[in-house]
Parts: sequence; structure tokens; C-alpha cells
Amino acid sequence: MWIVPLSERVVTEQFYKVKRAYGMTGGKPIVHMIVSVEKSLRFQTEHMKLLAEHMLKLFEMERQVIYAVHDDKDQLHFHMGINTVGYTGIYCDFFDVCQLTKYAEKCVSAIIDKIWFGKEVGEMGH
Repeated sequence: MWIVPLSERVVTEQFYKVKRAYGMTGGKPIVHMIVSVEKSLRFQTEHMKLLAEHMLKLFEMERQVIYAVHDDKDQLHFHMGINTVGYTGIYCDFFDVCQLTKYAEKCVSAIIDKIWFGKEVGEMGH
């Protein structure tokens, strides 16, 4: 998994390269997702980045995903943009919210263990 800070123009062009490769430039360009946690969990920006990076692993090797953490708002959160055309040419503009939530909760629990108890955050199996 590569996490590289890129401009919006570069990211958009990279997403469209995959779409053009499969002749699938129509339809919904991305799936947009916003993830936030309860304030009582005391997450900081670094914890949200860690959560986002673990969430990216759900799509690893299947789809392009970009995220941005917003720490300038009242509620710390991050946005994910998921390319609707995967590396194998499969179009998907919907992801199972229950599966995403279950995985996010597993990741949040591991990060809480790190914040509150100093435990290392390992790999989160899918």
C-alpha cells in the first residue's frame, strides 16, 4: 500500500486512467465515505490517520482509494474516495455498509487498545 500526498488533479487523472483502460468512464466516478468516531474515545489526528490506513486495506490491490483527515472541524473525521472501477475492470458504486462498519469497529478497538493501554496495533484481517 502506498500513501503519497498528491494534488487533486494528479489523483483524478490516475483514477481516470484505470477507468479509460477498461472503457468505463461513465457512471459514478467515486464512492465517497465519511468516517468519524465518538469524541469520548479521545482520538487525535494521528489515530484517525491510522484508522484510515487500516480501512484502506479493505480495498488493497482491488481499487484506488484516497483519504483526507479533517482535523480543522469540531468533529475529527476522514473522507475516503474509492474508485468505482477496480484494477480488474469491475464497476462497483456500492459497498456493504455493514461490512465496512464491522471492519471499522475492529480497527477502532485495536486503536483504543493502543491509546489507552499502549498495545501495538497489528494487522486487521478482513
